[in-house]
Amino acid sequence: MAQVGERSLDSTTFHLSQALSGHGCFGKYLHFIAKKEDERCWYCVEDDSSEHTLFRCCRWVGRKHRAEAELGVLLEPENIVGEMLRSVDSWNVVAAYITEVLLSKEEYEQRAYEDSGSGSQHY
Repeated sequence: MAQVGERSLDSTTFHLSQALSGHGCFGKYLHFIAKKEDERCWYCVEDDSSEHTLFRCCRWVGRKHRAEAELGVLLEPENIVGEMLRSVDSWNVVAAYITEVLLSKEEYEQRAYEDSGSGSQHY
């Protein structure tokens, strides 16, 4: 098994898996599985996908810029996996960014569903 420092390259987390697969708290996926009426982002008017959330959404741009400053590179869909694999520190920066964003989205969306009376949502 290949490793970057102490981390095995086949090791991932729940939120990294969601971000890489697009199966999670994204409007496009939630609409596909009939948990949301449309694909729109909760924070802007764009259709929401993993790519939109992590690279385009105005709600998360500040957090993305902090991760980019730590890495010394602009994060884009084409380079994020390569950046993660560059070093353990890079992996940790990207993983922290993704986890923070997705946890915040999940909390916000859970509150919105509860407020609307839709009940509990599981991704």
